[in-house]
Amino acid sequence: MPRSHKIDMSRAVRPYTILLARQKGIEVLRERASPMPPRCLPTCWAEQEDAEALRELADLGDDHAADLLVRLLAERGDLKQLRQLADNGDSRAARRLADLLVEREDVEELRQLTDAGNIHAATRLVDVLATRGDAVSLRQRADNGDVYAAARLPEVLAEQGMLELLDREVAAGTEGAARALRRARIGSADS
Repeated sequence: MPRSHKIDMSRAVRPYTILLARQKGIEVLRERASPMPPRCLPTCWAEQEDAEALRELADLGDDHAADLLVRLLAERGDLKQLRQLADNGDSRAARRLADLLVEREDVEELRQLTDAGNIHAATRLVDVLATRGDAVSLRQRADNGDVYAAARLPEVLAEQGMLELLDREVAAGTEGAARALRRARIGSADS
């Protein structure tokens, strides 16, 4: 009895897909792609690390291609391209850019992105400042209206044993300050 061989069509179609896309453009491919799963094309280009082809599809509204493009740029460490996408409103790129800057411990760039309105960078910057115990920078950011910095400041003051400053935060009505002060006093009484 002859054995049937299954052919992985997505693997067989990939080289043709890439060649056709390069020669005739995305629209021709889209017309001929009906038997292919819709995610095959951007996946093929991601495997080929073809950022420009992914960008073309992403610009046409393909969310999967946009996700893969951001992932590829992040893997390459291409901060310039990620920033360009983030500046154009791509929240995926903004989030990944902020994460890469944290990994690189580039606080200054995080500050610049935060000042430019990148909310992902703002939250990550405050996380970095809190982890470092930088109460002064958190205070400055809180004084300039950063609500996330204001929320993290009491816990940093408590962790550093700055109870007098924490008392001032309680008096000023800073949210979470009274709770942080209680925990700090209970913790110092247990020691």
